[in-house]
Amino acid sequence: MYLHDKKGLSFGQGQSFGEKEWKTKADPNASKIVCIYLLFKMNMRTVPKIFPKIFPALNPAYARKMSERLEEILKQFKDDWDALERELRRFIQELRKGPAPIPGAPSIAGPFISLIADQLGGWESISESQKSKVVQVTVEMVERIQQEVRKVDFWRNLYAREVLTKTLVRDLDTSDLFPPGKERDLAQQIVALAKENHENLKR
Repeated sequence: MYLHDKKGLSFGQGQSFGEKEWKTKADPNASKIVCIYLLFKMNMRTVPKIFPKIFPALNPAYARKMSERLEEILKQFKDDWDALERELRRFIQELRKGPAPIPGAPSIAGPFISLIADQLGGWESISESQKSKVVQVTVEMVERIQQEVRKVDFWRNLYAREVLTKTLVRDLDTSDLFPPGKERDLAQQIVALAKENHENLKR
């Protein structure tokens, strides 16, 4: 099944979808365009509520997971519209709920926990002891990040951002969750994710 926009990029395989054709990259960004189109196609009026939940910059790991799930649905039921509509409605209900809460962690820590867990193979694949450690380490880092981003003009202060990054590197290093050498890159990803979630972190 091809879904098209005006940019001439591709997503999926097969035939056109309904009256219009949309195109999008086969990556987390796919979920945005595809879901919005499908919601309108099904006369759903929940785009403003659902769109933030699948926006990759806010929660890349969750967006990727849901994008993959959507692609599976489109491929599996491409020749059965009734079944496709049924599965898409279930998919939309799942999107409305958003990511499942993680025991012992505030909701704001969710995207960061998912990011870190992904570096270990994904939340579902790591052991219970690793999950506990990931939650503990991440919640502590998020609390530290919240203190920093609440400062005036934090994101304009290159020195302050670098200090935070180095602090996160040390936190990741002492966690013993990752092999040496990965901490700097992951810390930079965490800071970038914090910038996207700035408003939520300030609350």
